[in-house]
Amino acid sequence: MPTTYTELSRRSTRERRPSDIVCQVNTELSNFNEIKLYPAKDQVAWQEAMNRELKSLKNLEVYKDVKLPPGERAIGCKWVYKIKPSVDGTVSHKARLVAQGFVQSDMDYDEVFAPSLRANTLRAALVCVAKNKYKINHVDVETAYLHAPLQHTVYMKKPLGLKDDGKTDYWKLKKSLYGLKQSSYEWNKCIVKELVSIGFEAGIADPCLFRREKDGLISLLLLFTDDIAIITKAAQEANDIVYRLQKRFRIRNLGEIEHYLGLDIVKTNKGFKISQAKKISQLLKCYNMEHCKTAKTLMSKEFTHSDIKSPMFDKEIYQSLIGSLSYLGNWCRTDIYYSVNQMARYNAEPNERILASS
Repeated sequence: MPTTYTELSRRSTRERRPSDIVCQVNTELSNFNEIKLYPAKDQVAWQEAMNRELKSLKNLEVYKDVKLPPGERAIGCKWVYKIKPSVDGTVSHKARLVAQGFVQSDMDYDEVFAPSLRANTLRAALVCVAKNKYKINHVDVETAYLHAPLQHTVYMKKPLGLKDDGKTDYWKLKKSLYGLKQSSYEWNKCIVKELVSIGFEAGIADPCLFRREKDGLISLLLLFTDDIAIITKAAQEANDIVYRLQKRFRIRNLGEIEHYLGLDIVKTNKGFKISQAKKISQLLKCYNMEHCKTAKTLMSKEFTHSDIKSPMFDKEIYQSLIGSLSYLGNWCRTDIYYSVNQMARYNAEPNERILASS
């Protein structure tokens, strides 16, 4: 009986290349154990960054060294690293300790929601400033969450890189460390309480718009997490507000507003010009579209909802792109919003044809 052989499938000789539209990922230090893989100079820089973060946590009394009580559960934590370029071309190493809030039990928190400033509120505020010739100043609260007291008991394992004292292995958190589910809520409650104490009232239509009337002078304040825009008639009013806030928080005064929430804000003779040129350039670079051809219209008239017979595309990359475009449309480029909404209908099952249309 002749010997039979199983026929092997033919291997394609086509050159395999990545898709033309693939988001570039910035390669930075991803975890503590990778530090030893870097040159000695970088290892020292990362260690100094972590030491600064630990010193900040200690100075703000974020935690207390404890032994884990019987029956209690402790969450973990992680170091998050970032390299920030400066205007002069140098880079600074940043390290932030983040709690692993995704393992928190329901007993560790109640509320988690915190409001955010609406785009229409910011645009209306700029119109108000231009019409009444007010001044608008930008201030930033440093390590904002770490100022907010934590209302629930949360235990956390000590971070890697911390010198072990041999006595305690856990922290009892006293402040709202980044990563906790309720941190944004606790911070918002903390800053609102402080603003109310110095005479501000939150708006009804937008709880991130605050108004104060003192000695016949009206001041407005816009709040977006730790970014604050102060609108006043005279510079002395803004200085008074900053002074009052500095008594409670670590405030960085950035002067007259120029950049806010990713927007470039330029004052002109007629008002303000807002743009997101830098954000758009970053988005084009991320998706390798810096040299793409411009289109005459925001959406191709040939595109129909039946154009779905095409190879499937990575859902995560597509959804990330749609999210970025939605942000641009919401804050500045309202002209693209309809087209982006149409593209968002395919978030669940994107394909290459739909991606090309976006």
